[in-house]
Amino acid sequence: MLPIEDLIDEIKFKEFGSYYIIEGDNLSGQVLGCARKISENHPLLSKHYELIAEMLLNATSRGNNNDPNLSASVKVILGEKGWIVRIRDSGEGFDYNKVLRYDSYQGTGNGFRLLRKHDELEFSFQDGGRTFNLMGFYK
Repeated sequence: MLPIEDLIDEIKFKEFGSYYIIEGDNLSGQVLGCARKISENHPLLSKHYELIAEMLLNATSRGNNNDPNLSASVKVILGEKGWIVRIRDSGEGFDYNKVLRYDSYQGTGNGFRLLRKHDELEFSFQDGGRTFNLMGFYK
């Protein structure tokens, strides 16, 4: 998996699109609101609303264990060739290599199922599983 710096080079970085922080109460409502804002502010990402919302939900529910004192952040990075949605939580991380290698999903595995449906997208993990990068290219 490529580090974020290489991903940014690959899309030919142009600008940071949006930045959001999710913390406090009503985490699931904040997640859906954040995913909706990303879709509204970046129409090319709207077809990935469900996937972005699921990955944000994983960051707050699994990564941060629904702890309202921990935050999750989302950064949209735009380039000439594509985009990156970078989601970071404040939790302990997880062994993503084990999960990817053995398909041993925690919980329902909705996030990984949705990722497999979008084979046009690339993804990577960093920081011991605390950071998820979703990347797509413009057609």
